[in-house]
Formats: sequence, structure tokens, C-alpha cells
Amino acid sequence: MDYLIVRSIDGAFEEILTSVNYDSFSYSYERNTSRTISFSIRRTEQNAFSFELLENEATVIYQGQQFVVKKCTPKVVGAVFSKEITAHHISYTIQDHMQYAVQDGEKTYSLQSVLEFALNGNELGFSFQVIGSFGMAKLENLGDKNGLELINLCVDSFGAIFFADNKKLLFYDEANWYRRTEKQLRYLYNTEDVTVDVNTDTLKTYIKCYGKQKDEPDKYSGDNKYTAVVTYMSPNAEKYGKRMAAAKSNDKITTTKELLEFAKGELMDVPDTSLTLTYRGDEPVSERDIWYFIHEPMGFETEVHVTRIKSPHPWSLKPQEIGFSNTRRDMVRLQSQMAKRVTTAVSEAAKSTERIRSISRTAAEAYDSRILTEVVGEVH
Repeated sequence: MDYLIVRSIDGAFEEILTSVNYDSFSYSYERNTSRTISFSIRRTEQNAFSFELLENEATVIYQGQQFVVKKCTPKVVGAVFSKEITAHHISYTIQDHMQYAVQDGEKTYSLQSVLEFALNGNELGFSFQVIGSFGMAKLENLGDKNGLELINLCVDSFGAIFFADNKKLLFYDEANWYRRTEKQLRYLYNTEDVTVDVNTDTLKTYIKCYGKQKDEPDKYSGDNKYTAVVTYMSPNAEKYGKRMAAAKSNDKITTTKELLEFAKGELMDVPDTSLTLTYRGDEPVSERDIWYFIHEPMGFETEVHVTRIKSPHPWSLKPQEIGFSNTRRDMVRLQSQMAKRVTTAVSEAAKSTERIRSISRTAAEAYDSRILTEVVGEVH
């Protein structure tokens, strides 16, 4: 349902909101970071009751999802009384649950076990589901954090993608989260205002990984506890230097060869590359989409994964603003295309320079020949 519904703080009343400025409405999503709606509404005689219900900590329901009002700014301009609203997805209220218990020492955990511990005893009605396959992670002194901090820990330690269906918290691996759409984003066809951002904040070139523990790990110490241990230095260390990533482990791996491939896949050894563009097509872009991006002037032709969306209300005619960030494999491809583009430009510039030099040499030779002819003519 595209209507906005307000639910009072105590849950006693629900009303459809009217006189909403739908041109001001936006749904904003950033992967593993935020999910909000914002809009403005003016007070009328017809919506006076629902307008009063709309306050901090009230719930706004949009397309079946609950958003909790965190910012309510009343305004009076002349005879017009309005409110500007910002509401966060209800899943982020997990921060109101605290896990005071602590698992002392460094231990190896699965994503499932961390979440069971994190949500144990929560009285807010949250549940969770893990969708996909994840490795193990070494964590120290797990606990004494609120629910949101523990979710962020899961995202960082296991590489999970966090999304939620109201209070059901879902954790996906990338293979199960993203879906190929077989649709294209093409410059001057359905996109404009394309910006490419490249940063090296998360770039790492060195990693240590552990395989499955031996059957009786207590009899061993250090690296000897594991059936396989590898360290991997990326070739990109020659360019960026040795940048050490946090250690990773996978209890399903028992051979050095397989663990080395795992290590290579876990290392983010290229700059993080993201795209931001305005999308003017007819088919809406969703949080789980993979599209094919073609931009001839920039020389891009690659798959891109949605990481950010700013969507207008369906009743508005405004375009979506979309942000994409490639997977490691696709980032390498995009970086290669960027490098190739630069190399081609440099090569073309060099060719142009050589052509200019050649023309200059020809002109100089012709000029010298003219002077020689004139001089010879004078002598003759």
C-alpha cells in the first residue's frame, strides 16, 4: 500500500495520513547503514487527529514496513501549520536491546552463534534468520554491547548483508542477496548525472587465514591448532604497500590450496569504486538488483550492484537516485576499464603529439628547403 499510515506511540490508534506533500517524500536506503523515509505534511481540518498522532516515536507504515519517527519538526508559516518528518526503519530500534553478558577471551564463532547470543533475552520481539553460507570469525570478549552494535559486528566480521522485514532481521551472503535483472543502465538512454567515486579507505593487501581446527586443538598451540594456515600478499602491495587485514577463518577448509583461494577472495586489494546516477527509466530499481551499466564516454561496461537508493513516492514524477558499488571481482573489471581508458587517452595524446611533431618537422624541412632555394637562386 502506497498510503502512509500513522500509528500512535501506544499503538492504540492508526490513521491514514492525508495532505502529505508527496513531492517531498523520499525513501532512502544505504546497504548495511540506513533505511529511512522523510516527508512533510500540513495540518487541515480533515486530518487534525492523525496530524497530532504524528510525533517522535510514533510509527509510520509505508508499503508494509514500519518506520519509527526520530525527527519531527513543526513549522508555522502564516496560517499553515506543517511538520517535517524523518523516520527510521523499525529494525534499527534493536539498539534499545542491550546484551550485558560477555563471552570472555578470544573464541571462534559462527554468524548463527553470534546472533543467538546477541538477541538472547530481547523483549522487543526481534527474531533473525541467516540466509546463505558464512565462514567463522575470531572475536574477543563478545558482548556488553547493544543490539545494533552487535549487528554491525556481524556485518563487519562475516561480510553479511543486513536487511529486515519489520522486526525479522535477515542476514544474507552476497550470492543470496543480489539478483540479476538483465536490465541496462545506459548513458543518455535512462541515466544522467553519473559520478564515479574511488577511495582506498578499506583497501588491504595482506591477510592471514585459518582453516578447520584439528580434532583435539587443546593439544596444540598457535597456528598448529589448524589443519591449514596461509598468509597472502596481494600483488597490489607493490603499489599500495603492505596493509594488513583482520584474520579470517573457515572451518570447512582443510587444505592450504583451498585456503589460499579463500584468502584471495576475502582480501579487498583494490580501491572501493562506487557510482551514483540519476535514473529516469520506467522500471523501478530495488535494493537487491544487479544491473548492467554502459557509459560510452567514460568507457564503462560492467555489472553493478545496488548499494544506495533514494526513491520518490510512486505518486510523484521525480526520478530515482541510485548508488552502485561493485563486488571485488567487478571492481577489478571497472578499475581495469578506467585504467584502460586513461592508457588509451595517453596513447592518443602521444599519437597526437607525434603527429604534431611530424607536421612540425615537415613544415620545418619545407621552410629550410625554401630558404635554400632562395639562397641558391641569389648566387646563381
